[in-house]
Amino acid sequence: MSKIFAICDFDRSYVKNLMQYINSHQNIPLKLQAFTSPELLKEYAAGHSIELLLISAEAMDEEIAGLAIGKIVVLTEDGIVDLKGFPSVNRYQASGNLVQEVMQYYSVGNLALACTAAKLATTRLIGVYSPIKRCGKTAFSLAYGEACARSRKVLYVNLEDFSGFRMLFGKEYRKDVSDLLYFYREEKNGMLRKVDETAEKLRDMYYFPPAMCPSDMKSVQPEEWREWFLLLLQSRYEVIIVEPGDCVNGLEEILSLCNKIYVPVLENRISESKLKEYEDCLALSGWESLSSRMQRVMVPAHNGGTEIGLLEYAESEEMRRFAECILSEEAND
Repeated sequence: MSKIFAICDFDRSYVKNLMQYINSHQNIPLKLQAFTSPELLKEYAAGHSIELLLISAEAMDEEIAGLAIGKIVVLTEDGIVDLKGFPSVNRYQASGNLVQEVMQYYSVGNLALACTAAKLATTRLIGVYSPIKRCGKTAFSLAYGEACARSRKVLYVNLEDFSGFRMLFGKEYRKDVSDLLYFYREEKNGMLRKVDETAEKLRDMYYFPPAMCPSDMKSVQPEEWREWFLLLLQSRYEVIIVEPGDCVNGLEEILSLCNKIYVPVLENRISESKLKEYEDCLALSGWESLSSRMQRVMVPAHNGGTEIGLLEYAESEEMRRFAECILSEEAND
């Protein structure tokens, strides 16, 4: 079950703008819910567990103060601290500063969470996913990762059902993603010590050997994936690229942590129809906020079909220029 970050304020425009900022610029490990009425918030809280609430002083009352909410932070016009027993933040400041303050209050008393919040501010988690098959997802992930690795420490995590890496790269691996999932379940903090032991190097970037059996990943619950990636974000890598497959139970939970989600597409009616159905599904299941972080990309056509074609494709001059162009666009965002 996803942890909820609720925002409540009478100013509909303020709530909308803050939500848009968080969805577009922050990889907060919580699912957002917005309210412009305290009564609607109370109704929602009766049936849902709220982990964090950011609420205006005008909307705050004794009934809300008595709700079973993990942490309440109050929006005020002057930023007075400890208002009515709750920490507060000044509503009239840059959205980035406001969110950072809120997350600092949220992580008080939890060293692991505080470390995660700090690392989230400096580490980029990039998702590469598409409901369309054979659209160049993996080649794009590798090319993008290699472009990033020229200036930053990069880790690529492939969570597809069958990656084919063992044959394509001509390697047998002692450890893979399944081992890290095992370490996570046995000793969460101990998993971080195994990250560098598991990671393999490909050119200038690192990657985890994908799981041998999809069943190892199908058994992982959505909340476990969320916590697994939050732990991974505390590692030494500055950019982590994840390519989840359809076998993952918790695809949206993983994507919700991403700063950016690249969606490779094909230029035909069938591909457009599949993508439209996926976007409709996100809206129906309450994950429509992911759309603001999704960017469609038309990956250069692949002309090869041999076993080593994937690496040749990813390392081609055309793909290299394409990945560098994407990075240049990111820098100008």
